[in-house]
This record gives sequence, structure tokens and C-alpha cells, in this order.
Amino acid sequence: PTEIIFNSIVRGLFAEGSMPPGDVVDAGAHDGQWSCMYSMAAPTRLVHAIEPLEGNVRKIRALRAAHPFLQNVRPLVGALGNRSRWLDAGAAKRTGQVNVTGLREVERAAGAAAPVRVYRLDEMFVDANSSHPQGAGAALGFLHLDVEGRELDVLHSGVRTLSKWQPMFTVEVHVHADPAYTV
Repeated sequence: PTEIIFNSIVRGLFAEGSMPPGDVVDAGAHDGQWSCMYSMAAPTRLVHAIEPLEGNVRKIRALRAAHPFLQNVRPLVGALGNRSRWLDAGAAKRTGQVNVTGLREVERAAGAAAPVRVYRLDEMFVDANSSHPQGAGAALGFLHLDVEGRELDVLHSGVRTLSKWQPMFTVEVHVHADPAYTV
């Protein structure tokens, strides 16, 4: 029920064939609401629902399991950022809020509690030897970023992807909270 005009525009771009070809990325997918909308608007495209909170990813997986028309949604526990790394998001998981800024970087050790993996956008779409679990090399058609102030980091991490595929993208920013950053 929110962002009606924005979502109508995005759905319209898919419906009229104006969206560039390729996968859809919903980074900061939360409970999958927008990922599901993208899935229904573009049923022949993969929708990567990237979310750092395991509980939210479980909700997205449950939606996908309950609705056969959402089989193109690919939930992934993770985040996008300026470099590949693992973060200890334990405190963030307990509060239900994740902002990768300020989270402690950790080594991925066998048997350790699963930290959150941060991927570079280029790692997902153009790096030949990607460690991304869903594979690299696909085209990117649409990118939606809701990454709590780290939007520029993600865009910088995907210069080759953005140059190669020229996707449409949207970002959620708090315009009035930091006008200088927004500009």
C-alpha cells in the first residue's frame, strides 16, 4: 500500500517492455514484498532477493514455497557492499536492523556461527571466478537498493556491471536526513 506511484511506474516499465533485459536484484529485500512484486511483474526473470537477516529470508522462502508463481525469486542471506567480506551481524540480528556500517568484519571459520556475506555487485554479474552462490555472468536488467546509506558503495562495487548491462536502478534514500549525501 506504500509507494503506489513509484511501484506503478516500475511495474509499467516491465509491462511495456521498457526495462532492459536481465535479472532483477532487490538488495535489502526485508520481507520480500518488493521482490514478489518484481517477480509478478517479470515472471521470466530471476529476482535475487538479497537480505542480511536470516529471519526475513525465511519469510521470503515461505512465500516462495506457498506460491508457485514466485519460483523465479532467489532469496539469499547476504548484503551488497564495496568489497567482498564477512560481517558479524549477531547484534543486528537480535535487534532486527542491519546496517553494515560499524559491523565487525570476521573470518569465515569452519564451525563458526554463520556471519553475513557481503558481495560486490560485479562479483554477482561480471566476475568470471565469482564466489556468489547463484553464479555470475547473467545480465542485470533492474537493481533496487535499500541498503541503509551504503548505496554509493554498492554502485562503486558494480561499475563494470553497470557499464556492461546498463540496467535501470532505483535507490531508497532519506533525502531530508542528509541532503548533501543525497545530492
